[in-house]
Amino acid sequence: MADFNPIPDETTNAALKPTAEALGGASGTIFTAGFNLILTPLRKYNIRKEQELTDYANRIKNHITNIPVEDRDNSKVDLVLKAVDDSKFRLDDSAMREAFARLIANALNAKQNQNFYPAYSDILSNMSSEEALMLKRIYTNTGSNVPTSTPVSRNMNSSDSRKLTPRAYLFDDKPEISDQINITIDLLIHSGLIQVKEDSWLTSSHYTEKYKEYEDLAKSSGIEKFIQTERKLDFDKGYVLLTSFGTSFAKFIV
Repeated sequence: MADFNPIPDETTNAALKPTAEALGGASGTIFTAGFNLILTPLRKYNIRKEQELTDYANRIKNHITNIPVEDRDNSKVDLVLKAVDDSKFRLDDSAMREAFARLIANALNAKQNQNFYPAYSDILSNMSSEEALMLKRIYTNTGSNVPTSTPVSRNMNSSDSRKLTPRAYLFDDKPEISDQINITIDLLIHSGLIQVKEDSWLTSSHYTEKYKEYEDLAKSSGIEKFIQTERKLDFDKGYVLLTSFGTSFAKFIV
């Protein structure tokens, strides 16, 4: 370890320089030194590739330099370095580099960082890229809600029902059904970021159209032929929404 040098090569230094200048003064120096000290050992032992670290530094630079000068706030630079540390084992995926870069930049934005909490970088460090992308999809969907619909076989004379297919998530672009989505949704629920409502539904025209489109699609697929006599095809409508905590968190990474 005697030959260990905590300063990265010139490529990463060049990427970091505009970030340090954007932060200004001691805070820029602290950020640059902290970035080097946290991430350079990972380069030394080939845990992180130089390309990943340079891309990460560039993403941070681009987001910070887009903050108006008057809105740059260095008061949370210690929490920002915690976020860099939390990110160090997640930088092999471009989606995670982007999410952490946005988190860091928003923590340095006076218009955003009043609601920045240390737990945010912990949560992100424990997310898969699929979870981060799904959270983004929900947040950017109309109204930050996603209608859901589950085809069921319902008894004509009672409320007894049986699912015919898994829950469908009716995103703005297309409906989706898969075990992977259900796993990702369950993980986001476990993190306290979203809720799935199964006993209520959305009533504005945009969402009612989505429900109807999916019901028409399901009926045209011939699903009714699998329903026994004295039962009927019905749909259990619901929706996915962000919790208050999830909304606050999403604003930092989307």
